Order: sequence, then C-alpha cells, then structure tokens
Amino acid sequence: MAVDKKSLRKIIYACAITLLVFLTGVFCFAFNELTINFFDGQGNAVFEPGTKIDKVAINFSTKNGVGTFNGLKINFPEGFDISKLVKKDFKITQGDNELKIKNFSVNGQDLQLVMQNSIDNSDIISLTISNGHLLTPARAGTYSISVSAIALGSDGIFGGTDEGADTVVDNDSASITIGKSGQELSNDETFLTLKISSDFCDLGTLSPENIKTCGYLATTNANNSTGYSILMSAGGVLKNGEGTISGLTEDSRVKPKIDSYGLATTIDSGVVPKISDNNSDDEINQADCSILNDQNKITLKAYPLGPQDIVFKYFDQSTSATFYNCQAVGAAEPESSGVYLDKEIITAVPNF
Repeated sequence: MAVDKKSLRKIIYACAITLLVFLTGVFCFAFNELTINFFDGQGNAVFEPGTKIDKVAINFSTKNGVGTFNGLKINFPEGFDISKLVKKDFKITQGDNELKIKNFSVNGQDLQLVMQNSIDNSDIISLTISNGHLLTPARAGTYSISVSAIALGSDGIFGGTDEGADTVVDNDSASITIGKSGQELSNDETFLTLKISSDFCDLGTLSPENIKTCGYLATTNANNSTGYSILMSAGGVLKNGEGTISGLTEDSRVKPKIDSYGLATTIDSGVVPKISDNNSDDEINQADCSILNDQNKITLKAYPLGPQDIVFKYFDQSTSATFYNCQAVGAAEPESSGVYLDKEIITAVPNF
C-alpha cells in the first residue's frame, strides 16, 4: 500500500460540561457563557416532568474572533415536542437592541432561526421562547440542549452546499435536570461545577515510531452531601474523513507502530487506568504524561474511549478536586494525511 509521506497531524477536541444542578449550565470554552432556564407563568423554575414551560430563557455570548453569524440552531433532545413552536414565540435581543428573525423552521429536533442581519460578539445575546407551546419531557432525567451560532452560506438558508455551505462559528450545550430531585437540589441551592483547562488536546505530528501524548486539567467544585460522579464519552476513533486510527478495544496499552488510542488519568480510583509514574518521584501527575510524549520504547496503559459513558470516580462526599487526563495515541502507517479528530465529552453529575 502506498503511503502518503506528508506529515500527519492529529488533534483531539475535548468538550466539557459544567452542570449547575439548579438548572444553570456554565461552560469553560466555546461560548464565553451559556445559560438555559425554564420558567412558569409566575417566574418560578420548572422542574417537574410533563409541565408547561411558559418561558425558556437562553443567554450566551460568543468568543472574540469567531466572526459574525446570521443563523441560530437550538437542538432539543428526544422527549421535547417542539413541533408546536411558531415564529412569534421567539424574541432575540442583544443589549438594548431587538434582533429581527427573518425565517423560522423546525427540522427534526432542531429549531432553525435565520436572522434579518448578521450578529457580532459585541454583547450578550438573549433568546426567549414564550407562549407555553413547550412542555418538559414526560420522563425525569438530565437532558442536554445545544445552541449553535452559524454563518449561513451565500444562499442564506440552512443546509446549503458549495458557496452556500454553513459554517458553525460557535456552539455549546447545557444540561437540564427534570424531576423531583432537581427541585430539591434547587431549593437547597446545591451546586456542582466542572472546569477544563483547555478546549483541545493537540497530539502534534504523528509518526509510527513514537507514541504521542497530550493532556488537560479538570477541576470540580461541589457542596452537595451525596457527592457526584465524573463521566466521559467519545467517538472512540480518530478520523479525518478518509482514514481512521482505531481506539483500544479493551483495557490495554498504547504502543508505537500499532493503531491504539486511549486515556489515562491521575484520579485515584475508578475503572480508568492511572498514568504511569515515569520520573521516579513517587507521584503520578501531568509531568508523567509529558515524559511519555515521543517515546518509542515505553507504552502507556490506557482505557478505550467510546460512546458509552465511563465513570472516572465516584465522589461520595462534598468535595473539590483537580485531576489530569492524559490522551495517548500510537499509529501504524497512515491511510491518508491530514487532520484527525475525535470529540470527547466530560460530564459531572450529582449522585441522587
């Protein structure tokens, strides 16, 4: 098989969700700030399943440098019936200015709004959905709602191609807890936050001779007596459209010359392997991950990544903690050159 000799650069993008259990989602990257809240007609937070939502309040601000956009897409997960929403239910403001909506449509579970004029990052954007045409899901649980700021192509509609192709300039999601437990936590003003030190993990230029590593810090803060769990999921395979690098299929090791992609961590316990101590200092820390980078004789015990959530650790009491996650990859001869990507999602959830 012919091998493209061009350098092969592979990057993992990590997504973090901060869950505030009184229905506020705060994020460390993507949108500078994103909050989503449900209210009834008296302005009280809505938690109960199958309950009318008189107002959905979404607030966010885009990062500097993302450019202007003229499309907004809000994705509600299965369980929300958004088919009854109409254009007049929506109002969008930025600072003191109301932003005009040109077109509105529903596509599956996506709400698609085309703006009359382009929006910049000059101020916080507030989007409200009113008139009681939306209900909370009938089933209790935690639901993730995503918001995307999109620069529509020259055709000015969603889903164009070529010059009319859409470009996502900013996006993120927030978790909403529906059910009695969410109400109780709100009344007690219990909180849980998760912050990630970087929004991407750059593995650099790969070669079959060495393994490559990168990592990031995750910091939690909580005051709930029941503790919390850290979950993680990912695509599990690095892709560039034409070629792939397979992830580990079991609790194994990342090795040079073999497609192997996985995760290790400094967390004290749980199913994810700890990073190997590589500098004889009796500590397991982020320096050990860095030492493994570009090694050709050392392997790293790691955990396979995939769509199924894995539990990092069960924290059984009110606590704050910082841990370091180490991504590692080994690769055979590449199928094709280019940028290889995977998206990872880390979630902190309260223990009920």
